[in-house]
Amino acid sequence: MSSSKILRRKAMFAMDFGALPPEINSGRMYAGPGSGPMLAAAAAWDGLATALHTTAASYQAVVSELTTASWRGPASVSMAAAAATYISWLTSTASQAEEAATQARAAAAAYEAAHAMTVPPPVIAANRSLLMLLVATNVLGKTHRRSLPPSSTTARCGPGCRRDVRLRRRLRRRIAGDTV
Repeated sequence: MSSSKILRRKAMFAMDFGALPPEINSGRMYAGPGSGPMLAAAAAWDGLATALHTTAASYQAVVSELTTASWRGPASVSMAAAAATYISWLTSTASQAEEAATQARAAAAAYEAAHAMTVPPPVIAANRSLLMLLVATNVLGKTHRRSLPPSSTTARCGPGCRRDVRLRRRLRRRIAGDTV
């Protein structure tokens, strides 16, 4: 499959948060495990990076000890060259694991920031309930002077809901950018 077809297929499945009602966006943000799994993944990547760095340092110390003290000659040089390739791989892989941990922490932080700024589902539900009440009691199309017109409840929810959409889009872009 060509890369353009793959990109088009991925674009078909990309979520447009602006097309969804605020109840869905807010509900999705508040549902699920939160940032916990990403933080657990970051800790696991950190553990792997530490283990790989420790192994690389241990191998380097053994090779150094062998080639400088008790074992000299062509076989020693050959063994050191072979071990150097493995030590280099260990070090490079450890650095990649550190980067994966950093990306997982960044994704968790982005999620937490977006979650903190998302309008909570109970606030949206209360706003929708008030809207339904105003619509139901607005028999003649006019509301009582002291009550809010139905359009004002939608306007009150609008900025928060639009902010939610912007936050979710930013979160998706940030996570996608961090994992590329």
